[in-house]
Amino acid sequence: MCRHARREKRCILFALAAVLVVVALGSGAAAAQIITEIIDATGDGAGHGLDGPWGIAVDAAGNAYVTGQYSDNAFKITPGRVVTEIIDATGGGAGHGLNAPYGIAVDGAGNAYVTGGVTDNAFKITPGGVVTEIIDATGDGASHGLDGPRGIAVDGAGNAYVTGRYSDNAFKITPGGVVTEIIDATGDGAGHGLDGPWGIAVDVMGNAYVTGGDSDNVFKIAPGGVVAKIIDSTGDGAGNGLSDPGGVAVDGAGNAYVAGWASHNAFKITPDGVVTEIIDATGDGAGHGLMYPYGIAVDGAGNTYVTGTHSDNVFKIMPGGGIIMIIGGTGGTAHGLDGPHDIAVDGAGNAYVTGELSGNALKIAPDCNNNGIPDATDIANGASQDADGDGVPDECDGDGGADADGDGVPDTLDDCPDTPSGERVNANGCSCSQLADDCDNDNPCTVDTCVAGECVHDPVACPAGQFCDPDTGVCVDCLTDDDCDDNDLCAVDACVDGECESTSVECPGGQSCDPDTGDCIEAPAPQCSLALCDDGDPCTVEDCVDADGDGVEECVNTPVECGATQYCDTGSGHCVECLTDEGCDDEDLRTVDVCTNGQCANTPVDHPEGYVRDPETGEFVGGEIEEEERVAQRFTRGGCGLFNLLGLIILPLSILFWTGIRSRTRRECDRRRLWGG
Repeated sequence: MCRHARREKRCILFALAAVLVVVALGSGAAAAQIITEIIDATGDGAGHGLDGPWGIAVDAAGNAYVTGQYSDNAFKITPGRVVTEIIDATGGGAGHGLNAPYGIAVDGAGNAYVTGGVTDNAFKITPGGVVTEIIDATGDGASHGLDGPRGIAVDGAGNAYVTGRYSDNAFKITPGGVVTEIIDATGDGAGHGLDGPWGIAVDVMGNAYVTGGDSDNVFKIAPGGVVAKIIDSTGDGAGNGLSDPGGVAVDGAGNAYVAGWASHNAFKITPDGVVTEIIDATGDGAGHGLMYPYGIAVDGAGNTYVTGTHSDNVFKIMPGGGIIMIIGGTGGTAHGLDGPHDIAVDGAGNAYVTGELSGNALKIAPDCNNNGIPDATDIANGASQDADGDGVPDECDGDGGADADGDGVPDTLDDCPDTPSGERVNANGCSCSQLADDCDNDNPCTVDTCVAGECVHDPVACPAGQFCDPDTGVCVDCLTDDDCDDNDLCAVDACVDGECESTSVECPGGQSCDPDTGDCIEAPAPQCSLALCDDGDPCTVEDCVDADGDGVEECVNTPVECGATQYCDTGSGHCVECLTDEGCDDEDLRTVDVCTNGQCANTPVDHPEGYVRDPETGEFVGGEIEEEERVAQRFTRGGCGLFNLLGLIILPLSILFWTGIRSRTRRECDRRRLWGG
């Protein structure tokens, strides 16, 4: 069913497939395999059935994990075929349901991860059965939602990666629950958009790979966020186009592999961008065609596995280009394979495939010599040798070529191609003595042994992300500066003594590094903000104002407005009556003026008894002041103003009047004495 109108392209192609499958080439004979049905429609056989199996994954212990698209659940199947339902439609029973699970992945600790295609979420299921919803329709919670999740992958650090088919994006979810949108509909932001993403994969360096089912392209997203388109509808550019890519896989060397659902082919893309079509509609070229491939996987030896959803088969493509069909529609057993969709492969070269329409999943174990024993068992028991480590016994290597000495080892893998085992050729040849010294190739990065007369040079096993130093044989973080590239254009990455060092690009004063180009550019002027305008003065008000109307705001610092007799306190920015004692001076020398907490206090000065304070000098004075001056002082200091003024006027007049009377009396007395009166 097409959930959105813009997905009609796929609906039409499905309809065509229903017609074309009638004329598809039959299942025919396939390479020798041991095929086992590991789960069918009965599910766990305890009432939990499997309907529409879609996704499949396998862990290091050989446990397989399968989703039921229509039964809304997922199962774990052990190598001994013990089947357990690990999640159902309740999604763990915490209110977050699971509907239409598509993709499934498993990490190194055995935690399984499942997408809910209709419930728009994804879950993590621990080996102990604890179920946690790790993302829902809100996506990253920052307006980037998740709609129609399909593919899911997990890296060595436990980070999960999910595609949103209808939200045209993909997310990364850390073990701590941090959700980040790593790509959206803009794709690489350079005109190559992402539409209808399906598959997702992640390599050992943390690079994610996402297919655009409706944009006919694939993107690589580096841990630093750099997005690059690695293939588009032109395919290899040699006439072999890519249409409706579905599944994607990546090997340890960083080679990406993608299946073209509507172009009936698959491609390999190297880290350098070399694109090669590795299989097309002709399939193995021996009558077994490939129609509508979706699932794709790659093993440690570089063998690629592709499902034909409408040709009902699976192909194995070897690094040398050889192609074999490893299972057809009959399933190789009484349990047929119909609509194979997803595929996974384990470390032993066993492939696991879901049959969406046959309602089952099958395990395909190679048995190249047709002895009824899986090749991995023959190699492990020493019954067969595997000189090139591709999981295929040397006697069966389809890409081994001629065997001139007839020792069962192809010449391309034989240290002594012209001499049967047991004969020594030279100091670096091989000998029946089984001495490793005979095989020393002077390469510190190989472990050299002599096995059954043949030299075996196994690469030194380094931890993921490390390299063997060809001078010392020690595993190091890097060999060249390129190994340290973190995709940060504003950092200089260097390999120093096997360790990566990163230093920031130094730019001249006033310039900064452009993260998109790595060039030093003029640093943009900082935008106006109240924080930027703060001059540290509490007595100013900061503001951003477009004074000249050019659309650019500039800082304006306006003084705090206080009352006419107030001041701004530079410590607090508050308006107060005073800042210092001088601001409280009332010009009265008889008071002490003090500024306390911004308020004035004018306190009268106490004086000794019998003394007064000179109003002009402020000094204390006593009895030496003349009576008139004392009266004047009392007048100026007293509270009887007018009365004292009258006193000052009347007193002299009284003295003059009294003096005049006394003078007249004396003259009258003198006159009487003179005249005898």
